[in-house]
Amino acid sequence: NNPQMDTPMPDVTDVTNYKLCCQLQGHEQDVRSVVCTADGRIVSGSRDRSVRTWAPTQGGKGYNLQATLFAHEDWVSDLASLPDGRVVSSSRDGSIIIWEGDAPVGVLQGHQGNACCLATTHDGNVVSGSWDKTAR
Repeated sequence: NNPQMDTPMPDVTDVTNYKLCCQLQGHEQDVRSVVCTADGRIVSGSRDRSVRTWAPTQGGKGYNLQATLFAHEDWVSDLASLPDGRVVSSSRDGSIIIWEGDAPVGVLQGHQGNACCLATTHDGNVVSGSWDKTAR
């Protein structure tokens, strides 16, 4: 248990309760990142340059492909979920795209190399790291 949290931390050494619930198939190349959103969607990003959103099925026993999104010029490196439900993707092309539903609503530029990792803060800021040796 973590004394700084209200709820106890799960015992991750006990894997008996974990099992495969479904497979999400459809990317044409390897999947580079997966993130879960607060509303229960799963979002995946791939070397095929796509971001795919998967919605829970009725009854919650699997996921259906909701959308396939293209806006990056190179592979998708990482994904992050914002507190308001929007998703952020980064790419080897150096761009970072903010998605609302199926549409890009913002593009952040500035990295000179692969924007390889993302994080978001509780108040909605986006932090990125790059092969250009910077964090922004």
